[in-house]
Amino acid sequence: MCGIAGVINTNGKVIETTEVQAMIQCLAHRGPDNQGTYINGNVGLGHRRLSIIDLTDTGHQPMTNEDASLHIVFNGEIYNYKELQKDLQAHGIRFRSTSDTEVVLRLYETEGVECVHKLRGMFAFAIWDEKKKRLFVARDRLGQKPLKYFWNGKHFLFASELKALLTHPCVQKDIDWESIGHYLSLQYTPTPSTGFVSIKKLPPASTIVLENNTLTIERYWKLDFSKKLSLTEGEWQERIREELDEAVRLRMRADVEVGAFLSGGVDSSTIVHFMAQQTDKPIHTFSVGFDDAGFNELPNAKLIAEKYGTEHHEFHVSTDNLAELLPQLVAMYEEPYADSSAIPTALISQATSEHVKVVLNGDGGDENFAGYPRYNALARNIQLERLPKTLRRMSWNASRALASRSTFLYRLSRFLEAESLDKKYYKYFAYFTDKEKSTLFTHCFPSTAEHIAGLLHGHGWSSTPSLDTAFETDLQSYLLDDLLPKVDIASMQYGLETRSPFLDHRFMELTAQIPAGLKLRGEKNKYILKETMRGTIPNEILFGKKRGFSVPLLQWMKQDLNQYAKGVLYNGRLVSENHIRRKPLEELFNRLAQHNNLYDAYKVWTVLLLELWLSSIQTS
Repeated sequence: MCGIAGVINTNGKVIETTEVQAMIQCLAHRGPDNQGTYINGNVGLGHRRLSIIDLTDTGHQPMTNEDASLHIVFNGEIYNYKELQKDLQAHGIRFRSTSDTEVVLRLYETEGVECVHKLRGMFAFAIWDEKKKRLFVARDRLGQKPLKYFWNGKHFLFASELKALLTHPCVQKDIDWESIGHYLSLQYTPTPSTGFVSIKKLPPASTIVLENNTLTIERYWKLDFSKKLSLTEGEWQERIREELDEAVRLRMRADVEVGAFLSGGVDSSTIVHFMAQQTDKPIHTFSVGFDDAGFNELPNAKLIAEKYGTEHHEFHVSTDNLAELLPQLVAMYEEPYADSSAIPTALISQATSEHVKVVLNGDGGDENFAGYPRYNALARNIQLERLPKTLRRMSWNASRALASRSTFLYRLSRFLEAESLDKKYYKYFAYFTDKEKSTLFTHCFPSTAEHIAGLLHGHGWSSTPSLDTAFETDLQSYLLDDLLPKVDIASMQYGLETRSPFLDHRFMELTAQIPAGLKLRGEKNKYILKETMRGTIPNEILFGKKRGFSVPLLQWMKQDLNQYAKGVLYNGRLVSENHIRRKPLEELFNRLAQHNNLYDAYKVWTVLLLELWLSSIQTS
């Protein structure tokens, strides 16, 4: 796991070594073990290394082949690199290292841009092909590893993080208010946007070829939910166990010790179970919790740790220094980003990095097996659509009248208010609706509801919508732009690598073939996964209430951070530069004080972090 960066001047301008060095210096946290650059005329590549596989100097990057015609910078892990290396050696290819980076380089030598199809892992890499004068850039299928770029027709820059690109004088900092509008609803900027007009994110499962002054982006992989396998429940359970066992086994490959994040939920407990089958040594497990019992999964995590005899480490989150932590968090995430669970993620990553360099986690379990409550809501609303409009309208009026007293009724009223199923799905997890944004902000934002609807329709949403469409949409939005960056940024800030067996693309190709009714059985989320683990994972974890990796945000915004938030927002750029109307902002704080509506807390939080982001851009 590393940090990569590069510059290609297609106008022929010679690159100074200091340009690339400045970029990779910003990525030192991603690769504290080593650094390297390759500069040749108008081409510059840079690398920061976190040594996980092949700890020797033969794994140094940028890596070059024998005739110096190919140069690679690589970030990530190729889990099937040993099998690929063996196959290449059988065809006469000789290796100088035992690193997965060289496997990628040799694959490109033999197969060119088609090499990505054989890679099983998480990655972002760039290869400069000196003979073809071609730059080839690729990102993994799910987008687990970040790749951001700038292109103005004369200069192409890429990097693992925005902050590296912003060191270069040709990159502008113009704010992309269209993506800000989506951020207000989603708490993240959707791919390919970043919050800056000139900087984009490379979509997942995509490649860039820069050749003859032409930049081409192509997608090389996509999940197929249309083909379902006809298996019994027992057969599905066996297939799930087999594929998960292999995914975990491959992700335990490392030349350093591997641990696990353990939240006490179904997904991380499942991963720890399969890890325990792979080794005789006690696994290091790491958990984080709050003093508030409603947001503390430490007891469940301890239950799993004791069952599998792990070396367990617990960390408690304190609210004492939240106001000091927030600006640091905003700078770390560098795009407009407001997922509050980034706080415990960052804190547990920091503490974990003092013990191990690699951890496995349970990310992807909810997307693979219908773990989110919004899937239940969508299924119910598919049924509600069959009711006469008069009855639907009466239900909406009743729930709206009581909405301020209950977060559930607030969600229900928003659901029933929407005129179509795609809008209903959007409103279940939107923080600001399009109407609310136009009331508070002076900008004319694009419709985020239409953006999500576009994703749904793009994935085959029709007059008879299915849960599969929602699963695929979440993979291309919430997982991609919220969950994966949350973990990547937080862990790599402290030189920690995280691996996600549930996001193995072959495992996901299997779960895409599972009928939706086996994932969501009535109101039972993750039905087939829980049945697979029945008798292995304790029932209180399998069938207990889903908590999620959440924080006591309502308490924070009403008490701990209330005065801080008011001071920052009333005296910040959003108000002074007339991006926000002062009166609706004051009304938002008043509603927060009068009612226990979590959505009002989310709104204040989202605007607060946007203000802190603007300040970080101003002072960077």
